[in-house]
Amino acid sequence: MVDFYGRLQAIEAQRQSTGQTPLSRLETSDRIWNAMQTDTFVGQVATSLMFHNQVGDYSDYRPVDGYNPADDNLIGYEGFYDEFITSRSPAETAVRKQIIDRNNESRRSFENHGWSRFFGNLMDPINLVPIPLAKGLGFIQGAKRGAKVGVLAIGPAETMRAQLDPTNPVYEPYLAIAGGALLGGAIGSIAGGVGKAKLDFLADNWFLHQDAVDAHNVIQPYIKDMGAINPYVERLKGESETSHLKRLIEKTDQQSQKEYDDMIFGFTMHGTAEKNQYEALVTYSKSWQPDAFQPTGTRAETLRFGGQHPFFLLKNNIFRGDIGNMIRRAADRIASSPGMLTRQQVNGRPTAAGVHNKAKLHNAEAVKASSGLYNAYLKGQGIDPSNMTPLNRAIKSVQTGIFQGQEYKAFKEEVFEMYTTGVVSKKAHVAEGANAIKTYMDYMGKKAIEANLFGVARANNRIKFLQENVLPKADASVKRRQEYLAGRGPDEDTPVGINWLRGAINDLESKRTLSKAQHDNLEKFRREAEEIEFVLKGFSSAEERLAFINTPKSQIANKGVGFYQDRLKHQQKLIDELAEEQQKLSFYQKENAEGAIPKAEGKEQFGHWSRMWKHEEITANREAFIKLLEDWYVRTDTTGVRANRTLASIMGQRTQYDIKVTLKEAMEEQGMSDSSIGSALAKIDDIFAKKGTEAEHLVTARAFLHKFVRENHIGTDGQFKNLLEEIDKLASRGEPDGLSFGASTAARERLVDMPNYMLTKKHNGIADFIETDPEIMIRRYHRRMSASIEMSNEFGDATMKGFMEETRLRLSEEIDNAGSAKEAEALTKESEMVMQAMQDLKEKVLGVYKMPVDPSSVGQRSVRGLKNAMVLALMGKASIAALADMGRTVMSVGLRRTFKGTFDRFTTATEDFRIAGKEVEQAGEAAEIALHGRWEAFFDVDGTFGSNTMVERLLDAGVNKMFILNALSPYTDMMKRFSGAMIQSEMIRTSVKWANNLKYVDEYTGQGIANRFNVEVKIGPIDPKVHKPRAIKRIDPETGEEVLAPAFFNRKTNILYIDDKAILASFDRKPWLNPKMEGVKPLEYDFANPQEWLDFNIRHELSHTKNKIKKGESRADYENRTNDIALAQMRKDPLGEWVMRGDEGVLTTAERNALTKVGIGLNEAVRIAEQWRNAGSTKGNSLWLANTQNWKGDDEIKQIFRVGLVDEINNAVVTPGPAEKLNFMSTPVGSLMTQFKSFGFSATHRTLLAGLQQRDAKALHGILSMIAMGYMVDLIKSPSYDKRGFTSLDKLVQAIEYSGTTGIMFDLNNMIEVMSGNQLGLRPSLGVDSFFQDPNLAQRTGQVGGPVASLGGDLFNSLLNPDADGQDWARSIRRLLPFNNLIWFSWAIDRLQRSAGSIGDDDDDE
Repeated sequence: MVDFYGRLQAIEAQRQSTGQTPLSRLETSDRIWNAMQTDTFVGQVATSLMFHNQVGDYSDYRPVDGYNPADDNLIGYEGFYDEFITSRSPAETAVRKQIIDRNNESRRSFENHGWSRFFGNLMDPINLVPIPLAKGLGFIQGAKRGAKVGVLAIGPAETMRAQLDPTNPVYEPYLAIAGGALLGGAIGSIAGGVGKAKLDFLADNWFLHQDAVDAHNVIQPYIKDMGAINPYVERLKGESETSHLKRLIEKTDQQSQKEYDDMIFGFTMHGTAEKNQYEALVTYSKSWQPDAFQPTGTRAETLRFGGQHPFFLLKNNIFRGDIGNMIRRAADRIASSPGMLTRQQVNGRPTAAGVHNKAKLHNAEAVKASSGLYNAYLKGQGIDPSNMTPLNRAIKSVQTGIFQGQEYKAFKEEVFEMYTTGVVSKKAHVAEGANAIKTYMDYMGKKAIEANLFGVARANNRIKFLQENVLPKADASVKRRQEYLAGRGPDEDTPVGINWLRGAINDLESKRTLSKAQHDNLEKFRREAEEIEFVLKGFSSAEERLAFINTPKSQIANKGVGFYQDRLKHQQKLIDELAEEQQKLSFYQKENAEGAIPKAEGKEQFGHWSRMWKHEEITANREAFIKLLEDWYVRTDTTGVRANRTLASIMGQRTQYDIKVTLKEAMEEQGMSDSSIGSALAKIDDIFAKKGTEAEHLVTARAFLHKFVRENHIGTDGQFKNLLEEIDKLASRGEPDGLSFGASTAARERLVDMPNYMLTKKHNGIADFIETDPEIMIRRYHRRMSASIEMSNEFGDATMKGFMEETRLRLSEEIDNAGSAKEAEALTKESEMVMQAMQDLKEKVLGVYKMPVDPSSVGQRSVRGLKNAMVLALMGKASIAALADMGRTVMSVGLRRTFKGTFDRFTTATEDFRIAGKEVEQAGEAAEIALHGRWEAFFDVDGTFGSNTMVERLLDAGVNKMFILNALSPYTDMMKRFSGAMIQSEMIRTSVKWANNLKYVDEYTGQGIANRFNVEVKIGPIDPKVHKPRAIKRIDPETGEEVLAPAFFNRKTNILYIDDKAILASFDRKPWLNPKMEGVKPLEYDFANPQEWLDFNIRHELSHTKNKIKKGESRADYENRTNDIALAQMRKDPLGEWVMRGDEGVLTTAERNALTKVGIGLNEAVRIAEQWRNAGSTKGNSLWLANTQNWKGDDEIKQIFRVGLVDEINNAVVTPGPAEKLNFMSTPVGSLMTQFKSFGFSATHRTLLAGLQQRDAKALHGILSMIAMGYMVDLIKSPSYDKRGFTSLDKLVQAIEYSGTTGIMFDLNNMIEVMSGNQLGLRPSLGVDSFFQDPNLAQRTGQVGGPVASLGGDLFNSLLNPDADGQDWARSIRRLLPFNNLIWFSWAIDRLQRSAGSIGDDDDDE
């Protein structure tokens, strides 16, 4: 050993003469491979084996006597002497040198190439270990399991790798183990989110899709429109092929009924098509998922995000056939598609329009009201608003807010006073403002009534739906489960059914001796059998049934009985709801016979005012408010207790006092003793005395009350029942109190029927207990009421309750029909996830998702205040970043039309764009200044709730003005008008092109009426080979020859055969004027053409199928009666059939996809073209002008066009919607962490994924245009001393980030770069400098914690870091100031900051 180190000293002097191994010029793939070899245990083992094999064979590595490694040349290996000390042969020393050289070179090769090293480590096989262990656990649990397994797997492997790698730094294994935990968590979360059911589904569908390709080729020649094929539905027992086929293939508008029937007939066994055509159709239908996303090529569209992304979870549900696609379509119907294509759109069929976009059509009325109010104020100031441009109005609005705020506030108070008291103001402009609000409120009230949102109409609608749709299916579901238990279901051979249990019990009882396990099983089986027999015998009373329903699941041994209890619970819930709805209906009929708008507050009311309570004022003046209510109730002969209950309902919470009062009354009515009552009330006091939040107390109180009710048989009183229901709502996740009818509290009866004006400080002398600002009232009311109206129009009620009940029952059927218990369990779990996702998505659209129980709590107000403060501090230059919107428009309408439109807008087509801009406004867009929709979604600012303190009110007011001052709202409105003008022009142009000369014509084919008689009609020659000759032959009265009858009804098959040619040929003889049968009267009807004569004959024969000859009635009288029925039907309901005829225009794939993406298929295009032509076929100098205000007679197509326009405008000017938002982003902590990320998430869907689907010239040009605009944004934002070249890679990367084309991906990249200290990420891998060269803890925290953590951390760092200077703290404080970076004067703030920082530095020097 001494000799070894001695020899090292001799060669130390030679060290300088040897350089290190030169860095090879490597490709990225080489660097990835180097990382895999160096950073993984497998790679190090392989490297060692490779060099040992290259240097020599086994004999070369035998120990050499007297060998000293230092005798070999160790120059260049000075830091690795310890690696050679154990070498016993020259060959071993040579191998170790090569390993050191190889590893050193590898490490240098991936310096500043973090991504290469990342992907190399990703190739480590050990990363696969968490997958089988985390599969199916769910997203969160999968992440936890994956992280643990990652540490346990990589810990030993990394320890051994470090021993094999001489170049390994001491700290590297620790970082690798930590990274293994993170990567294992990520892989585990994905595996957990996928689960066995998803993997099985993917495997099944892989093979199914291969068969579908062959099936497609078989059936395509016979079906012109492949989009007419529906997702698969099971063939019913005894159902004919024809009936099943009609459920699998839709009739298109281009087919007459006869053409459709002929096509269907061709698919049957009697048809002329191939024998396997029916089977091919079934195979194709099973694989057809029309509302699934069109592939992007990345499979990103198939992700589910562990339930955090409700829209994607619904789109990627694992249910097959019709039910799976119905769920996918529901996602679009609820939230509107986030700009992505579906498979049916690519096949020429439009997607469903969503409630979210339909609700925006009402924006135009809200804007009119808001503008009308402000116009009235301007007139009062002597200003004519008709002469103001949108920009002038925006500037004037800011001036009003800053310099005339109190004057404008006084004007609005006068408007409120007139509106709520009915006393008409003597000031004309005040009366005009009140009338503007009244016009809007009347409009919304009318629309709500039409949507059955109120009173009698709403209750009737719900009762009918429960009785006709939901309860029968719930009853069938219960019966089906009971049959399974009886052993008559498909699972009779599983442990669920009684037959299996009886067999198992008999087998065990027949044995002489039983092991302990067998004995335990016997007892278990006997208990399960007893449970099943108890269920099968039926319940002897309602009490026994209720007791079974309330039995804890833990006390039920048999899983099948547990399933039965679930179905019974659901059925009982519906029965209870029906009784409650009938009770409500009775109340509404008594109190509000018209069932219209909720009862008015007072007779003086000028119009309906949506009452919004100010929780902070009620809290601050609680006793005075109770006294105010008591005084009112005394006047109306009610009690003071009611005042407390009303207060609790208004505040959206049940207090300890309210619970005790109601519980006491219920127990007294039950006749319970004073001691029992006192004990129960003391228990309530104990619950609320414990530590915890109000919500936690409510959860405990709920559990106690439910148990107390069951044990003491109380709660029959409706009031007590309502208390329990309200506590349930508040203590559990769901819709908050007051929102049970939908998103709007206006859709329910008023809790307080006192006039609105009495709740204001002017009249009560205490405080304004309700919102009195008309602008705020309209904005808050409109957001929820418009969504509630359209939700009710789309689904029958504003809460989707009926649709969700039906969906749940259909999913129960799928579970019942599962092929195995494991599949049933997987489908049950999937069903729960689907229903929760549907609930989440619905609540997001209605604006009530994660609505806090108490929005006035300090925590909720703090979160809102912090987010508002971040907007004021950071969003001064938001309009600069929004310049990339101009590039996104290219993706919607194309490069040529965008640039031509831009030029024409300011030259030859100014009037075109003005008219088209009005079209955009009529569709409800360009309403940013009035309604703040886009920027509130961008920056996660909630304007729903009021403010308590002066600071909060200032923050709210500041945020409202910020987006006028930074020009974002005017810019957004301008961009939406500009983009929308070109989009509506393209929609008209391509619709007219597609429609070509197609039009709907009225054809008499006589087929449609057959559906009313539940008879199948086949038109064509009657084949005597198919039917018995005597049944279809008759003697022609004119020739005396035997001929086939022109009509024949087969009662066994329920098919009516009509020989249309024979009937049409008889028209010229006018046989109706001279009937051949004696006693039959001539028909007093002038048949205009042969088709009408055929129509009559079909009706006549159909009438025969239902109206049989009466006893004693002659044949002639029977024929006369049948003729009268047929003629009466013709006069009342002419049997015309509208069929689309003509030649379809030829569109490019891009043009067709652009139309179907916004809800316009061929049928809609033909109707749009007809309306456009009838309205004047207006073409301007540059644009095709829709002029939808002139479309007549087809309101549906007008709505379809406008909703489509809204849809594409929100893609072109990226506007976040509920479909893109992750659930986590709506939680208090999540909203702080992800504030300002909504644009990134939305752009990911509407730009990145949509572009990957689109893959055409428009998509490419759009992305390039956005990157070009990104260059412009970078140029504007860059300081004057920026020396980067225009074509530098640094500049390109920055332009791509600013462009928004990558969506959230660049935000994630920035997070990786900062968190890794610029070791990982895009810029390090490209050798480009990052924003933060050496990020501190505050900057790293800010990347994860959001802007609040970033600015707060920056401030603490500058104050506490000893290395921080004056410039640091000046910058930190400046960044927290409201409006500090406002685009117009940020340069002045910059100078003040530098000056303040210099002063601080001077003080430090002294």
